[in-house]
Amino acid sequence: MIKKLLSIPTLYKKAPKEIYILALSRIINSSGNFVYPFLALFITQKLQLSAKTAGTAVLLVSIASILGTLVGGKLTDHSRLGRKKIMIIAQFFCAINLILCTQFAHSYIILFFIFISHFFHGIFSPANKAMAIDLTDKNNRYPSFSLIYLGHNIGCSIGPLLAGFLFKNYIMWLFIGDALTTLISALIIAIFLHETRPSNEKIESSYTKQSQERAEQGNVFVSLFKRPNLLFFVVLLIILQIVYSQRHFSLPLQLNLIYGNTEGPILFGTMMTINSLFVIAFTTIITSFTNKFNPLINESIASIFYALGFGMIIFTHSIPFFIISTSLWTIGEILYSTNSSVYIANHTPISHRGRFNAIIPLAMYVGYGLGPLLMGKVIELHNLQYVWISTFLLASFAAFALWTLHILEKTKLQTVFNNVSN
Repeated sequence: MIKKLLSIPTLYKKAPKEIYILALSRIINSSGNFVYPFLALFITQKLQLSAKTAGTAVLLVSIASILGTLVGGKLTDHSRLGRKKIMIIAQFFCAINLILCTQFAHSYIILFFIFISHFFHGIFSPANKAMAIDLTDKNNRYPSFSLIYLGHNIGCSIGPLLAGFLFKNYIMWLFIGDALTTLISALIIAIFLHETRPSNEKIESSYTKQSQERAEQGNVFVSLFKRPNLLFFVVLLIILQIVYSQRHFSLPLQLNLIYGNTEGPILFGTMMTINSLFVIAFTTIITSFTNKFNPLINESIASIFYALGFGMIIFTHSIPFFIISTSLWTIGEILYSTNSSVYIANHTPISHRGRFNAIIPLAMYVGYGLGPLLMGKVIELHNLQYVWISTFLLASFAAFALWTLHILEKTKLQTVFNNVSN
C-alpha cells in the first residue's frame, strides 16, 4: 500500500511528453465548453422557442456531431492531411462558426452556425483519439489515457461554472469564450505537436505481425467483425452506458421524488459536483493502484462499482447514502473511461484508428441514448425502484461477462477468436 502511494507522483512519467500537450489542449478545450450545456436554456429563454423545439434542436446538434465524427474518422485514415492538420482545421472552422453566432444573437439563423460548429467538433474527435493511440503503446497507454481523461474532467469542472455566470448578462461571451478556447487549443496543437500518422511502410510491415493492432484490408465493419472479442466488448460497453445514463435521467427523478421539486434539483447538482471533484481528486490514485491490471479486469471491477453505486439507491433515502452511492459509481466511471479506451486502442488495427474511433464511440452513444428510453418505459410500467434493480442486474451481468472475456483471452480458447479472425 505504501509503495503504491509513493508511486503516485511518478505515475504519469510513463506518458510521452506529447500526451501532456494533448491533455493540456483538452483542459483548455473542455474549460471553454460553454454553448452545448446551456443550449436548451438559450433556445427557450433567449430565442423564446418552445421546449419541444429546444429538444429537437439539441437532438439535431448531436446528429451534426455524429455526422462530423464519421467524416472525421474517414479523413483521419485516408486523407493526406494527417491527424494534426485535420485537428487544427476542424477546430478553426468550429471557432469561426461560434464567432459568427454572435452576429445573429436574436435570429433563428444562429442555430445553423451552432450545428456547423458541432459538425467540425465531431471531425476533430477521431483524429485526436487516433493521435493519442499513435503516441502510445501497450506499456504506457493506461497512464497516458488516464492523464487525458483527467484533463478533460478538469476542464469540464471549470466550463459550466463560468458559463453559468455569463449566461444571464453576457450571453454572447458564451460563444466568444468557446471560440477562443477552441482556437487556443488548436494553437497549442499546431506549435507543440508533430504529425503522428503511421507511414505506409509501417502499415505494410504490420500485416506480418501477430497483433490485434496489425493493419487490415477492407472497411471498418469487416475489420471490426474480424475482432469478435472487441465486438463483444463493445456490446458490454453499450450495456454499461445504459446503466451510467441513469445518473442524468433516473437519479434526478429519484431525488425529486424523495426531497421534492425544490430541494431535489439542488441535491442533484450537489451530487454532480461531488462526481466532478471525486474524478479530479481520485483519478490519479485509482490509476496508480490499477494500472498493472488487465483492462478487462478493471472494466469488470468498474461494472461492480456501477452495480453497487446505482443498485444501493434501491434502499437509499438519506443524503449521506446518496453521497456514498455517487462516490461508488464515480469510481466505476474512472475505471470504465480509462480502461475502455486502452482496450479499444490495443485492439484497433493501425490502418483503421480513425474509423474505429468514430464507429465505436458512436455505438456507446447509442447505449447512453437508449438508457433513458428503456428506463423510462420501466418507470411507466412499474416505478423508479425497478430502475435500480435493473441497473444492478445489468452491471452485474457486464462484470461477469467482462471477467469471462478476460479468461477466454488468457486460455487456449483464444484460438477460437484467432480462427474467426483468419
